[in-house]
Amino acid sequence: MVQIIIVSIPVIVFVIYFAVMSLSRRKREKRRSEVAAQKFPEEWNGYLEKHFELFKYMPEGLQEKLRRYILIFIDEKEFMGSGGLELTDEMKVVVSAQALLLILGMKKPHFYPKLYIIELYPAAYKTMAHDGVTVSESVRLGESWQGGRLVLSWLHSRQGKYAWNDGNSVVLHEFAHRLDQLSGKADGAPVLDEVRCYSAWSEVMSREYDKMLKTIEKRQKYLLNEYGATNPAEFFAVATEVFFERPVDMKEQMPEVYGMLKYFYKLDPAKWIL
Repeated sequence: MVQIIIVSIPVIVFVIYFAVMSLSRRKREKRRSEVAAQKFPEEWNGYLEKHFELFKYMPEGLQEKLRRYILIFIDEKEFMGSGGLELTDEMKVVVSAQALLLILGMKKPHFYPKLYIIELYPAAYKTMAHDGVTVSESVRLGESWQGGRLVLSWLHSRQGKYAWNDGNSVVLHEFAHRLDQLSGKADGAPVLDEVRCYSAWSEVMSREYDKMLKTIEKRQKYLLNEYGATNPAEFFAVATEVFFERPVDMKEQMPEVYGMLKYFYKLDPAKWIL
């Protein structure tokens, strides 16, 4: 007797899709392994020393890991210059290093999926917005679009000797937004490893955000840039800047927030500085 097995079209489509995705994933991982094994150009180390001061304080193991990540990131992403900017390897390396700092501690780095283009302007740039009635112009240092593009000012992306620990980094800020957007929207609650941690995250970050609003209202000093009071998403991005650039101060003045960010990024930058 011949048995006829009828397989529905949706099942066939799913099997084919799964097979294609699995093959694509294997090819991507093979490519990443090959790229990461390449020699890191010596001049690239010079770019890091010149424009990414925090690199000097990082443990050697993390430095080497960051170098491998940079090779992969530059291989996979498209960089483009706008506003008359002539793109160089120096720009690619400096921006990549700061962006990858945020995923350096994660067990399974994702290298920012669905991000395809990093666009650089020479300095601050102007954008136009239309609300259906009026057209408004604004000057920006960077922005992370919900689609596949992220825009930065090169002038403000360099974190040299005299700027690296001021608590302001447009690259860290915009790539923090990118991580936040992985959950579907930028709301200050990025994707966490464990579901049970969301309640603790919400409690700590909401309490500190409210504290920031009250402190600013009283015209008192606060560790984070006032822009962080715009909304929870900006609070997370600004807090990320300070976590990496002024970690000792954050650990002392905002210990619970520091603890949350340490859990999320799987890094403890305060130990690098001390």
